[in-house]
Amino acid sequence: MNAVARQPIRRELPTKRHSSVRRAVILVATDGSERSHAAYAAAELIAAETRARVHVLSVVEAFPGVARIPATTSPTPSVEETTRDALRADMVEQLLTRERLGRWSTEILMGKPPTVIAEVAKERDVDLIIIGAGQHGLVDRFLGEETASNLARLVRRPVMVAAPSLTCLPMRVVVALGLGRSVSRELVSTLELLGSPEEISVVHVTPRSESFGIDWAEFDDEYRDDVARAYSELAGSLASVPGIRPTLAIEHGEAAREINRFAERNNADLIVLAVRRRGRFSVAAGAGIAMKVARSAPCSVLLVPRSR
Repeated sequence: MNAVARQPIRRELPTKRHSSVRRAVILVATDGSERSHAAYAAAELIAAETRARVHVLSVVEAFPGVARIPATTSPTPSVEETTRDALRADMVEQLLTRERLGRWSTEILMGKPPTVIAEVAKERDVDLIIIGAGQHGLVDRFLGEETASNLARLVRRPVMVAAPSLTCLPMRVVVALGLGRSVSRELVSTLELLGSPEEISVVHVTPRSESFGIDWAEFDDEYRDDVARAYSELAGSLASVPGIRPTLAIEHGEAAREINRFAERNNADLIVLAVRRRGRFSVAAGAGIAMKVARSAPCSVLLVPRSR
């Protein structure tokens, strides 16, 4: 880890999965901005439902050293120190507002946000990472597209991008088809952590030639068989969630655009997509569509890591 200085307000020992009675662990990653407050709100809702442990993490990126003016008589705080103080103040304010100060553990580290978050998630064996989204999707410094996609590639746990409009646990969920068996198992446990939604719609977007307006998949029997098989496997996995009977919807066109349109038409509270995990220095093919969806999603987004 690139972390050099640790400045925890309070830190608890990592939870072990082999404990006989294990409480879920949630990691809230915040940059101290207003958009990060949605992550606090999501964690509070989940913790109230499941008694999950919550750990709040902020990461200070190191800046190149700036030469000090020789005539300065008093030391000037560094950019990192100023940023750390601002992050700590926001943490305390948010936890006081929610009456969670002293009940949720907190930590401020230095390094690259995606790498540090992934390592802390592994160290604490977390079940879910939550970050906040701004009014216009994943933009700006900490929650920029590069950071979010790198985080989704590095971690082995689901990442929830909490929308500012989030006021309750997800009741209507849209799941993009093609998650795979390993992702389906991870999805089931995460949905249970989120309180088990009342309605799940599985959406698949078939490719369309925009020039000719033709859905080539309609003429490919093997393609249609693959879609039916994938839906059957996913529906079988979701059957273990009480009261869930997923429905399949077929859309046509550009994947990210149609997924978001479908979610908006159906007043969805959460969109679920898979992101392929690869090596730290490789490009994840699955991150492209996921990030396009997250940037303009009408609701919160859950990114579930998929093995190679």
